[in-house]
Amino acid sequence: MLRLKNSLLLVPLVVWASIPRQAELLAAILAAEDARRATPEGLAPVFDGLDSPDSLAQRIAVRALGRMERPSLVPRILPALAAGSPAVRMEAVNALGQAVLNGGGEQITDALIARLDTETDAGVRGVILHTLGRLPFTAGETITRVEDLLTNALASTGGTSVTAGAARGLEWLYRNHSGRHTPAARSTAVLYEAAGYGLPAAQRSGTPDGIATRRFAVAALLAARRTDADFLMQMLSDPDQEVRRLAALATRVQGDLAGRSGVIAVARLDGVAQVRYEALNAYGRHMQSDLGCEVVRSAILDPDTHVALLAIDLFGNGCAAGEPTDQILAGLALSPAEADSWHRAGHALVSLARVNPSMGASLLSAFVSHAVWQVQMYAARAATLLRDLPQLRALAAADHPNVREAAISGLGQLGIAGDDPVIVAALASPDYQLVRTAAAAMGGGADGPTVLPALRDALQRITAERRETSRDTRMAVLNAILQFDDDVPLDELTPYLRDFDVAIATRVAEALSLRTAQLLTVAPEPLPRSPLPSIDELRALGQTHVTLHMRGAGAIEIRLFPMEAPTNAARFARLAGEGYFDGLTFHRVAPNFVIQGGSPGANEFVGDGPYTRDEVTMRSHRRGTVGISTRGRDTGDAQIFVNLVDNVRLDHNYTIIGEVVRGMDVVDGVLEGATIQRATLDRQ
Repeated sequence: MLRLKNSLLLVPLVVWASIPRQAELLAAILAAEDARRATPEGLAPVFDGLDSPDSLAQRIAVRALGRMERPSLVPRILPALAAGSPAVRMEAVNALGQAVLNGGGEQITDALIARLDTETDAGVRGVILHTLGRLPFTAGETITRVEDLLTNALASTGGTSVTAGAARGLEWLYRNHSGRHTPAARSTAVLYEAAGYGLPAAQRSGTPDGIATRRFAVAALLAARRTDADFLMQMLSDPDQEVRRLAALATRVQGDLAGRSGVIAVARLDGVAQVRYEALNAYGRHMQSDLGCEVVRSAILDPDTHVALLAIDLFGNGCAAGEPTDQILAGLALSPAEADSWHRAGHALVSLARVNPSMGASLLSAFVSHAVWQVQMYAARAATLLRDLPQLRALAAADHPNVREAAISGLGQLGIAGDDPVIVAALASPDYQLVRTAAAAMGGGADGPTVLPALRDALQRITAERRETSRDTRMAVLNAILQFDDDVPLDELTPYLRDFDVAIATRVAEALSLRTAQLLTVAPEPLPRSPLPSIDELRALGQTHVTLHMRGAGAIEIRLFPMEAPTNAARFARLAGEGYFDGLTFHRVAPNFVIQGGSPGANEFVGDGPYTRDEVTMRSHRRGTVGISTRGRDTGDAQIFVNLVDNVRLDHNYTIIGEVVRGMDVVDGVLEGATIQRATLDRQ
């Protein structure tokens, strides 16, 4: 696994936790950050940290200001650019970028460039370059100015953290401003050179910084849509698998059809499954309709299950009915009996429902009555394609709420009104995802007198549970209720102006303001925050790994980053020690992206509460890093994801709590529904 030189980010906890006064200050800073109160009083401990002579306190304090994501705090961050410690300066640069995440990049551009002119530390220079590239600019001349600066830095320094930072900055710049900025020809040429174009594979740098530079350079060219077949073919010979995967991915934007075909043909034979997956995906998107399904059929026999499942899916997206398509899919769908190997059959049934509905219908019953609930979910998807209302209604009464949710979603797609009894009945479920889907189905034709009592009961019941993690569900129910505005008394909604969730209170205020023609304000009454980890707990976590023992598949060992993500890492470790994750699953598997799990409901909307705050850092979402899944800012609920590839587009938006140090082969083999038999805490 690629590891950038970021030792400055990993200050041993023992250095500071052994000093009581310092530990007290750091705990106060963490508490102020968690409270997110951007007032002078609320930020007083953070300002004390900035003024402290201790470099670690300065670093944690300036990071806290950046995590507030408030441009008004930029003046308080700027002086830290001149701090004596490179680690503090590095954190200050990143904090500036985070403070203007949502706009206003121009206000810090000059300060960062001025610092770059005087900065002598290569690590800090690399972060400045990366940060300049990720700023949200509005002026075209600023984009061009930054592009020139990044290009010069990339051209002048080879194989260092400066080069990696410049390439990373260009990738961000082109991705952020796609469609409104034309990359300069010189920048493209320098990126080609940085990627190793023209060099034999054996001569390309094998150092961490050299590999990082090549990865970011290829990703930047992909974002800029400046790749050609010759370049991609050379990248397919790179010793780094991520560079080869990016080359296969770049065929999606390759205009030369003949060149694309050649690149995909080579990538399909790569020894790494992620590269083959990307190549097959590109073939399905761009070539299958013209060249047929023989390539897809051969990929069904791929030794990697993810590649094989993609091939089965592609059979249902363009392969004509008849031999051999029907026979292949029917053969795969005939026996979905094994609890841990149902995936091929489930995918095959859905594809068969598309290409040969009558044959798919003949096999559907065995899936509807299957003992494995995930198989029943695939039955619901197939039944939706087959427009089989009786089977969907049967599945809408299944035992598992996720099956019911899939069936009700299908009924909605087929035009069944939201006041249908089976949909209304789902509002009484304790499962948040099921209630959310049922509420979302209430629009368009639902009868108010029929559905309003059930909607009101659902909102009152779930609100009484006082769980922040119910936000999405309550919002869906509330929006459904507001469709019947005239039938809902004002005094029924007014109490929600003081709701514990500011998002719910704000939505009610908006609705009532429109209804009464008066500007209403909210007065939310937040729930208590979870206790923060103590300094001693964080010190212990720095020497602790969490191991997920997968049922029948080995173990995934995770090293935590408690100093970077204290509240999220501490909760993950605490829940692991309490047995919370034992028996839970990875319910979402997105090949060449992430695996996600740790939900008691095996879905996006059931997790641990209250929410944790985002704790984003300079660290990149490289392959093997472990993050916290969210549904908007500061909505962590202990669900985790593991990055299967380098997902740089997640950087600075999702919290990273650790990285896999053993068992990435197990991670790569995780299939939908894979079970965490138990989680253990292991002191190192």
